[in-house]
Amino acid sequence: MRNRCMFEKMAAGMALAAAVMAGAAMLPGSGHGLVARVYAADASNQNSQNIRGLSTRSADGVSEENGEGSDSGEGIYDFKDNKTSGTVTVTKKWDDGLTNAEREIPDMYLSTEKPSKSTKGYTVTFHGNGLKFADGTDENMVVYNSSGQIVEGSYKEAVGTGVGWYSDKTCKNKVEISDDGVLQVELTGDLDLWAKEMTFGIKGYRHGAKNNNEFNAVIPDAVTEVIFTDEVKPKAKEAIDVDADGDGGVVAWLDDDAGTVMKVSTQFPGVKVQAAKDSENMFSNRSKLQKIDFKMLDTQNVTNMGEMFYNCSGLTSLDLTPLDTKNVTYMYSMFYRCYSLTSLDLSPLDTQNVTSIYGMFRYCFGLTSLDLTSLDTSKVTNMSDMFYNCSGLTSLDLTPLDTSKVTNMECMFEADKPGFDTTVYTESNEDGLHVRRLFQSDKLGFDAAGYAESDVHKWYVRRLFGPD
Repeated sequence: MRNRCMFEKMAAGMALAAAVMAGAAMLPGSGHGLVARVYAADASNQNSQNIRGLSTRSADGVSEENGEGSDSGEGIYDFKDNKTSGTVTVTKKWDDGLTNAEREIPDMYLSTEKPSKSTKGYTVTFHGNGLKFADGTDENMVVYNSSGQIVEGSYKEAVGTGVGWYSDKTCKNKVEISDDGVLQVELTGDLDLWAKEMTFGIKGYRHGAKNNNEFNAVIPDAVTEVIFTDEVKPKAKEAIDVDADGDGGVVAWLDDDAGTVMKVSTQFPGVKVQAAKDSENMFSNRSKLQKIDFKMLDTQNVTNMGEMFYNCSGLTSLDLTPLDTKNVTYMYSMFYRCYSLTSLDLSPLDTQNVTSIYGMFRYCFGLTSLDLTSLDTSKVTNMSDMFYNCSGLTSLDLTPLDTSKVTNMECMFEADKPGFDTTVYTESNEDGLHVRRLFQSDKLGFDAAGYAESDVHKWYVRRLFGPD
């Protein structure tokens, strides 16, 4: 004969609270194994009732049978009802032959703890956050037990490069996950994770940082060579933090024992390092630098290259071929004090949007020649100090320069001893350009007679060769 034990007509206050609350669970006291969970109904399961067996609850709150984790969910009360007030009754039929009088009555506690999405463990919901999984879906739900092992569903990577998972929608708090989907954090409840594709940008200009650039600031002082690459960092090498947003997309390290070669890498084959939009002072004052390899540096989003190589006096050559400068507007003092350069190929530079090149070659007195043919200066307004103290130049063809929008050429060729013939400047056809102290110098190498107060094709020339 089957005896019955009924939990019915609970005290009015407790029953009413259980029904009104979004979710309630009856938890065991010490020494008793009965658990009754009572859930408020959801819209998709009205007037439903599902009563299944008995269970115990482990210390972390995940239901178990016989002291071991239950993957099937059997033995768990999962009661749903559409009532929002009144008494909720849970009934269990016993099959062990004992009468109610012979059976111990378990201690019960009412809890307002939000019920888990799954009775088998903790549900982790992976949100694509704009990305998709390989099957085209944008959400994946996986159930983990208290040990962090998957008990239901399967872990899937979102499609993208270097996708990471974050516990907040702003993607600031990263959660590490192993390749087989095991979370490297302790679960204490259901969890939502949002995907974010890794970015590969490096730090850039910040006033007040060392040399006013955060990338520059972490370059060790002994470094003579910087190489941008896609190589994987050797495990034994200590990482240098150059990543812009902290997601680990870019890492740097010293590649040689002497600490003179610094490599900067995305560690993804074919993926380039992204230069900061504001790359002003990127290598400024790094006077020991002798070589920079730009082949794996993407500069297409850069708008400011001002003082980029300022005082890189150790550079004897510089290959600008990999640089994409179509969006750059500022190149002022870009090569200022790069006086060990004897030649510089400017043809890779796209200067169609550049507005300021003042001081661009200032103190580059090691240059013996400079071809300006490739420079588009149609938007440039400031050429002041452009060739200031370029005393090594013996000739300079200015014909390619479009100065139609230039308003400042002050001290453009100032030097102790200009070494080239400037008579060609009398052939200019520019209109309305204010040229102030254009060739200012203490010791000119040519006859200045007739230049001091000249009106050359409507150029207004004031104090052309020096102070009043």
